[in-house]
Amino acid sequence: LLPTIKGLDWSTTCGLDLLGDISGLPASTGVCSESTQSASFQCLSCLSSVGTGWLLVLISSLVDIYFVFYLASAVVGGIMGHHRHLNDLKNTSLPIDLREHQGREASLFERTFGPGWQHVWRVMVRGLLAESLISPKQAQSLAQAA
Repeated sequence: LLPTIKGLDWSTTCGLDLLGDISGLPASTGVCSESTQSASFQCLSCLSSVGTGWLLVLISSLVDIYFVFYLASAVVGGIMGHHRHLNDLKNTSLPIDLREHQGREASLFERTFGPGWQHVWRVMVRGLLAESLISPKQAQSLAQAA
């Protein structure tokens, strides 16, 4: 966005020299260069137009920053979730093996949550039932499976 407003400043566009010799730029002439014109309609129009242009650039850059952040977060989060095999986390049609010391999911639960993993399992089943992702009959059979 910044290259689109290159040269759009109060000094070169309107002739308003606020910094004097500090900037090192030659003085430019415009509708605000004379002291008698500083409060004229033409000068105020020019100053407000340049200020509005810079305000739009500032607002657009703030929006773009958040858009890029959320896009990057979604991409990185998706890759991390895929790497952790969280693709079908709430898919109720996947088979699970909760046989103690034999089943793949039972050993994963025990390794993750410790020896009392059955309580965590029942809380998860209640959560699925509360979100209406499983039927009461499925909830009962899943709770008894652990």
